[in-house]
Amino acid sequence: MNSRDRKQLIMKLAKERDSLNTNELIERVPASPATIRRDLVELERSGFIERKRGYIYYKDVSENFIMFNLRKSFNDEEKLKIGKLAVSLINEGDTIFIDASSTGLALARNLIYRKNITVITNSVQVAFLLSNTEINVFISGGLVYDYAVIGNEAEEYFASHKVDIAFIGASGIRRLEGLTSVSPLHASIRRQIVKSADKVYAILDSSKFERKGADLSIKFSNLTGIITSENLKDEELLNELNRLGVKLYYTSESNC
Repeated sequence: MNSRDRKQLIMKLAKERDSLNTNELIERVPASPATIRRDLVELERSGFIERKRGYIYYKDVSENFIMFNLRKSFNDEEKLKIGKLAVSLINEGDTIFIDASSTGLALARNLIYRKNITVITNSVQVAFLLSNTEINVFISGGLVYDYAVIGNEAEEYFASHKVDIAFIGASGIRRLEGLTSVSPLHASIRRQIVKSADKVYAILDSSKFERKGADLSIKFSNLTGIITSENLKDEELLNELNRLGVKLYYTSESNC
């Protein structure tokens, strides 16, 4: 039984009961106790289950729909301008990656009238939005959570595909180090994409520079550029980005 099937079985068993003893779960899932415990850690980090005192509890992920749309509505106009500026860097014939973030979705909204472009994504929202356009759209397989496709299968998919440009969102910034993600699973996807892309641009609304985030996903040294709205005022960060050769793009200085 592969990782995806095991996790689906775990969630099915948890959903059928108000609570499920971990030892009982180990007896019912055909895998080693160590493997099952790793699956439980990933499922908990992704928000599918909760673990307390040797029991696991199924979590209703319908709340993810609400949370994603709340995030999408924050700074929406700002994100659309960032998306428009990002699209100006894409050439006809390019293969690009758009990750599963609200700013990535804003980029896709600016891309719908372009032609002869291939988009690879792990965002269910981006794939759906671009599915009836003249853009070629490919989405990875894997575990779907909060409209993002994550997990080992998704990483393997991106490892086997090269892209000209990757556009990456973030949950925050770890000062002088790089971009952060909300979970290790999202961070792993982003690290894999960096390896598969010729150019990597971070697409960040201004609020991201005020948040730290949990897991470091991409170091600044891996970035080609940062696309944001307001001029950065942190001189130490500016000097570090300049030293690394990371170019800054501001919507306030463009026609967006």
